[in-house]
Amino acid sequence: MDQRQQEEMIRNFMKNRNGLDDLAKLFFWLGVILCCVCIVIPTPYRWYVLGGGILCIIYCIFRIFSTRFYNRQRENNAYLKFINFFKFKKKEPKYVLDSTNPLKIIAKCPKCKQRMRLPNKEGKHTVTCPKCQKEFKLKIK
Repeated sequence: MDQRQQEEMIRNFMKNRNGLDDLAKLFFWLGVILCCVCIVIPTPYRWYVLGGGILCIIYCIFRIFSTRFYNRQRENNAYLKFINFFKFKKKEPKYVLDSTNPLKIIAKCPKCKQRMRLPNKEGKHTVTCPKCQKEFKLKIK
């Protein structure tokens, strides 16, 4: 067998498998860390830590080769939803430069999300939305 045939066999084998996802990566690295910590801990409990690390790696391998794709995807989505709850959310910029005209900026109304083209002049400005008539302040640098 040459390399191309081996790659094709592996590709066919992994066709209906879940593959490596974020939750599998978490369990793999958790298992590696627990196995490394077990080397440092000189207590009789280190065998429990080693067992936990090995179980994490086995579960990672199970997730990678699982054919129950929808169950694994549901678990991974729940994990990602949990992680994204704690992630720092970036603030959306109040304005962006207009790509067609560098003398204008595009700002969004915070109430109705209407987009407006405004002159690109530095300083503090009070803008009135033409759609909902809400006034908001905008600082342009």
